[in-house]
Parts: sequence; C-alpha cells; structure tokens
Amino acid sequence: MQRLVKIISNKWTYFIILGLFIAIPVVIQISQAFLGDKTTHGDWLGFWGSYLGIIPAGLITYFMYLKEREIDRKKNTSALLVKDTDLFISQCEEIISDIDKLEENVNNAIKQMGFLQQKYAVKESIWRFQDEISTIYEKEIPAVNDNFRDDTLDEINKIVKKSLDLVEESQNTIELPDKAYYVTDRLKPIKQALKYELVNSRKEQLKAKRMILE
Repeated sequence: MQRLVKIISNKWTYFIILGLFIAIPVVIQISQAFLGDKTTHGDWLGFWGSYLGIIPAGLITYFMYLKEREIDRKKNTSALLVKDTDLFISQCEEIISDIDKLEENVNNAIKQMGFLQQKYAVKESIWRFQDEISTIYEKEIPAVNDNFRDDTLDEINKIVKKSLDLVEESQNTIELPDKAYYVTDRLKPIKQALKYELVNSRKEQLKAKRMILE
C-alpha cells in the first residue's frame, strides 16, 4: 500500500499517464488509416475534442490534490509542533523553578548550625537539583531544537560538578558561602536564556496554532 502511494505521489507518474493518454488514440488512428478504415475526419475531430477536454480537468484535479496534500502536511507538522512546544515550555518552566528552589535551599543550608552540617546541606541541595534536572530531560521533544536543550543540560552539569568540587574544598564557614553561591551565580545566565526561549517558543506556538486553524 505504501509503495502504491509513493508511486502515485511521484510527479513523473502523471506525465507518463498523460503521454499514454495522448499516444494511444494516435496509434489507433494511424493504424486504422493504414488498415483502410472509413472513419471520417469529422468523427476523429469530435473524438479528439471530447477526449482532450478531459486533460485540463485532470490536471486541475491533480494540482488541487497536490495543494490539499501540502496543506494537510503543514497542518500535521504544526499540530506536532504545538504539542512538543507545550512540553518544551513546561520543561523550561520546571528548570527555572528548580533553579529558584536551589537558590532558596542553598541560602537555608548556609544558615545551618555548624560547618559540617552547612557543607552537607549545600551538597544535598545541589544533588537534589541535579536529580530533578535529569528527570526533566528524560522526556525527548522531537519537534523542538535539540541543540539548545543539549547545550543547556551540558552547561548545567558542568556547573553542578564544579560547584560540588568547590564546596568539598571549603575548609570553614568563612569559605563555604562564596563557594556555595557559585552554583546559583552561574545558573543565573541559564535562567535568563530559558526565559528568552519561553518567549520565542510561545510566539512560534501561536504561529503554528494559526496555521492549523487556516
């Protein structure tokens, strides 16, 4: 069935059919002339008039089919984009929320009594943040630019790794806050980039929705 659809969709199929459509009557007319058939020229002119009149109608039908097919393809693509953009927007909002939550948790961790308690609480906050980000990125979004998502995840992982190393290196309550806030400071540009992507994604989604309704 798929092979038949592929053959029908090939534009050369229609040119071949058109050629045969014209060639077959010509061959019949020539062969009858050689065989001495008595069919008059008027009969043939009437035949050709009605016969060739089918061609414009067929071509119009064909091009209307192509146009409708293209419109359906664009609508299907737009519907997929709307669906995947919803998921992408949701993921961006979750990451922004997790970054805000991380900042709050780090602030609370620094207020813990005792250096060791502070240090462990900061690392636990970062670990929890890393787990939440990994869970978010488990969902793939085919219709959305993967480069931005992949680059964002890579950058977050680098920041998390570096921040954990810095926290581990800290020796006292004086050093710890600066090293603990490294993660939140470095995540701020990512947060801004996510907000920018949210604005653009909503614009693209609105265009796709309009395309579906046309």
